[in-house]
Amino acid sequence: MTRRQRGWTLIESMIAMAIFAIALGAAGGAFGVLDGPGSVGVRADRSLAAVNVLTSAHQAALLEPMVPGRTELPSADPDIRLSRTVEVDGPNLQRLIFVASWRDGPRTRERRLVSLKVTP
Repeated sequence: MTRRQRGWTLIESMIAMAIFAIALGAAGGAFGVLDGPGSVGVRADRSLAAVNVLTSAHQAALLEPMVPGRTELPSADPDIRLSRTVEVDGPNLQRLIFVASWRDGPRTRERRLVSLKVTP
């Protein structure tokens, strides 16, 4: 009668970890996570920060009264400039345009969020 083997051997575990490390390295390189400063990963982080700033400014704007025109807003991230433009679209309708911009080397990048607000 033979004894049933339980668990994995050391070799099997090492091969599984090697395969996992290769897959992780390929995925990290594809998404720019493992690159150095100024690379795709850093640009993606700045873009994500801009989206977060836009979202929080939009949430705050829905709760306060708006006057038509363009306004520079304070940003939680000092590298991101945030502006809000309010346009009247109808008797009880305002168009809110938020723009977050930042420097990316010699270029200026920006993200926009456009929303409508019903006014009483």
